[in-house]
Amino acid sequence: IQAALGIFSALVLLLSEKDIQRLANILEKYGPSISKLEKRPEGITLYEKGVSESAYNSIMTFRTRILENKINVIRAYSKNFESVYLYCRSKYTEATILCLERLKLKIIAIIDDSEEYTGKFLSGYVTINAKKFFEIRSIDDAKSLIIITHQRPKVIKKIFSSLTRAGVSKTQIKSISY
Repeated sequence: IQAALGIFSALVLLLSEKDIQRLANILEKYGPSISKLEKRPEGITLYEKGVSESAYNSIMTFRTRILENKINVIRAYSKNFESVYLYCRSKYTEATILCLERLKLKIIAIIDDSEEYTGKFLSGYVTINAKKFFEIRSIDDAKSLIIITHQRPKVIKKIFSSLTRAGVSKTQIKSISY
């Protein structure tokens, strides 16, 4: 359930107004039965009928609290860096971009190991492969933070190990979970 709430948390940040209204209509029907579900570790519940007068307001409150939480996490990660790379191209990356833009942090590129994405854009940012990243990094040195946006611990560990073996400082690598 927590994994599903994590996926939902990232996706709700990206929903259009129309989609939020559709979701609110569904939540209005099922809200009471899911009211006890809590997104951990943030401690945020999706449906708080006593707090909000409508399902729409509940979703917007949930969305705001998730966004604020992730922004605070990234703010703590990024305070010593001039720019950011995002590792793994996904909806989680899009949600993280939203947070980074709110913080006015410079995003250099998205790194992804799948060659099919190389040169393609996501939310206005180019996707590069690891080889291109290391070419750019040789100029950049230690001024950039790398945020791994993948959600599976095993994959995060693999990417982290790959980056550190290639000479990236452990202090430059963070991950974000939804």
